[in-house]
Amino acid sequence: MVRLLTLTAAAALVVACAPPADDSAAAATPDPGVTEPASPAELAGLDVQPMTYEEFAAVVPPGLGCSFESGEDLLVVASGPDDNSAGHDAAIKIGDEVIALTGQETGGFDALVDGGTFEGSGVIVRITRSSDGRQAGIETTAWDAHLEAERSGRQLALTGTWSCGA
Repeated sequence: MVRLLTLTAAAALVVACAPPADDSAAAATPDPGVTEPASPAELAGLDVQPMTYEEFAAVVPPGLGCSFESGEDLLVVASGPDDNSAGHDAAIKIGDEVIALTGQETGGFDALVDGGTFEGSGVIVRITRSSDGRQAGIETTAWDAHLEAERSGRQLALTGTWSCGA
C-alpha cells in the first residue's frame, strides 16, 4: 500500500513539475508549493513523529510502561498500573499533536507487555510483538514488534521494538 502511494505521489510530482506546452518563462520557475513528502508516513496521511519525554509526560501516567521505537524514533509510549483489573494509557504523536490513547484490553502492566490495541481521537494503534524477548536493560525486556496505525481510513505499518520495564 505504501509503495502504491509512493508511486502515485511520485507520478503526481512529475506531472505537477512538468512545464506547460508553451515553454513560457513562467514555466521555468519552479512552484514553491510543490514539495516531496518527507516519509512514507506522510504519504499515507499519518505523519507519525518521534516524541520527547516532555511531550508524552502530560498524557501518559508515570510508572511501569512500554514503548515502541522504530530505528532511533520513540513513536508510542504506554503505561499501566500493577493491577490486573486496570487498563492502560498510551500516546502517539501525529503531526504536531500528541494524542492520548486508551488501551482496549484490561490487565494493567501485565497485559501491556503483550502489546495491544489503543484508541483515541479517531486513531487506532495495534502493537504486536514476537515471542522471543531479550534483556535490554536491568529491568527492561525488548521484543521485535509491528505497529499498525489507522486514522480516517488511512493506514501505516512499521516494524520496530516493543520494550517494557520500569
